[in-house]
Amino acid sequence: MITYLQSLPNGNEAGFINASKSMYSEAFLRYAPSIYRRIFYNLLEKQNFLNISEIQALGRFFCIDGSIFPAIKNMIWASYKTNMNAIKLHLSFELNRMIPVKFISTEANGSERTMMLKMIEAGVTVIADRGYVCFNLFKEICLTGGHFIIRGKSNLLYEIKEILELFLKKTC
Repeated sequence: MITYLQSLPNGNEAGFINASKSMYSEAFLRYAPSIYRRIFYNLLEKQNFLNISEIQALGRFFCIDGSIFPAIKNMIWASYKTNMNAIKLHLSFELNRMIPVKFISTEANGSERTMMLKMIEAGVTVIADRGYVCFNLFKEICLTGGHFIIRGKSNLLYEIKEILELFLKKTC
């Protein structure tokens, strides 16, 4: 933003300092994470997000997944492989508003299923890939009052106990 403002006619007259990347990383170390969290939530409250009525009618949906990112060698706590350090970002993305709503970082070997349990909410439908297939996890989601859509593994063994009839209600 500072670079943009300085590029405007008379932009340098505003007195903004030229900020280096290291300056930003120092700021993240200098101030408590709770300050950034309040700023982030404050910004979210002021935004007008895309509203997709078809999705809204079905309730709230969170897409949850984890991704591994390389880390520098000095980050010993992020030990991943013998020659590589890495962290894992566990992200919950709300489809209804098209924004990330929760994220947790762990060491790269961190359990995605354990982190999912920290992100689920009552009344929310979680969408995830087949790496999350675990019947104990399904039970915990249901006990929380949540729902899930998780792709089954191709070698999943199951037996059909009952076929239920589906009735769709018209809302015209």
